[in-house]
Amino acid sequence: MGSYFKIEFKRGLSSKSFIGAIIIGFVIVMIHQIFVDRFIAYGSGSAYMFATGFDDNYMLTQLYYLLFPIMVALAGSDLFGEDDRSGIYYITRSRVSKKNYFTVKITLSFILGGLAFAFPLVIEMWGLLMFYPADSPDIFLQISPVEYGDLFASLFIHTPLLYWLNFLLFGFMYGGVYAWIGFLTSLFTNNKYLVLLMPFCVYYGLWVILSLFGYPEWSPFGFLTPAQGYTTISLSVILFQLIVSIILCLTIMIGKCKNEFV
Repeated sequence: MGSYFKIEFKRGLSSKSFIGAIIIGFVIVMIHQIFVDRFIAYGSGSAYMFATGFDDNYMLTQLYYLLFPIMVALAGSDLFGEDDRSGIYYITRSRVSKKNYFTVKITLSFILGGLAFAFPLVIEMWGLLMFYPADSPDIFLQISPVEYGDLFASLFIHTPLLYWLNFLLFGFMYGGVYAWIGFLTSLFTNNKYLVLLMPFCVYYGLWVILSLFGYPEWSPFGFLTPAQGYTTISLSVILFQLIVSIILCLTIMIGKCKNEFV
């Protein structure tokens, strides 16, 4: 299975859909770096003040997280659907067992979805750290993207890189989960547009429903940005949703693959 995984991983990385998702992310962060306000009224500049995700009032920060489900779906949701529509599935199954095939596809769906979200942000931060200090801005000044009382605020004060890595990890994991939502859809229909649209619908549907009940910060759109728009973001909610989503997606995918595909 190891050699098959390597082949499929290379195929996934070179696919037009994955490259398209990465390009979308890079375009957003590049435009962000061109137009972000670099004027510092107090204190000194910091890499974390100019990175995508650290200004919840800036349009391009919102755009990156608005397009989050589209990016991850393009990267990892249609791996099986593409094989099914082209007939590659049946050719591959003549050489690879069903268990190994779906194990590799499900694993790659998660990884590629997470990479589509994280990779442009990693390259952006690497570039910023070459030109700006890695220190966190004074949390008590208005220029700080993280305020006293926010989740992990003390971590941002002492080790801002670790703070950023935590939110990058959250984004990677949720990117994998939302890619799985599209992958799960592909097990029921080979309609590519529906496969790509389903993560988008779940992402915004959850945000709308929770907003109606007064808890928008409980949706991924509300808690994935490092510049927290709410002081009531809860780590337990983030982890609970993540664990439940992983268990639910895996249970349905494994059951569907085990019982209904030859």
